[in-house]
Amino acid sequence: MPCMKIEFDDIVFDREVYSYCVNDKFECPNYNHSYSCPPAATFLRDRASKFKEFYLIYSKHDIDVYVKKVKAKHPRRSEEQIRNSFFLKGSYDEIYEEISLFLDNYRKNMMNIW
Repeated sequence: MPCMKIEFDDIVFDREVYSYCVNDKFECPNYNHSYSCPPAATFLRDRASKFKEFYLIYSKHDIDVYVKKVKAKHPRRSEEQIRNSFFLKGSYDEIYEEISLFLDNYRKNMMNIW
């Protein structure tokens, strides 16, 4: 999974991002159910500006392909159920593992500096 160091000024803080959480085609199951998700989550610009380093760890998924694949195996599942299960489990497990690897490597590199 790709990872890159970025500058604070490269980060876009835009409330329109919330439209990815809730829109005509999708509502994230965490929306309004988690302190770390909109609308409860605070706008983080001030908080994030206190950090010295920033890294972007990302993954790319074709949700439509995933939905078709799961639908072929489980025809009774709705598209919404399949999308929600992906966002709840599928992508988070992969990202969590990648973040853990990144942090392990980051700590090792920091130890070598000192």
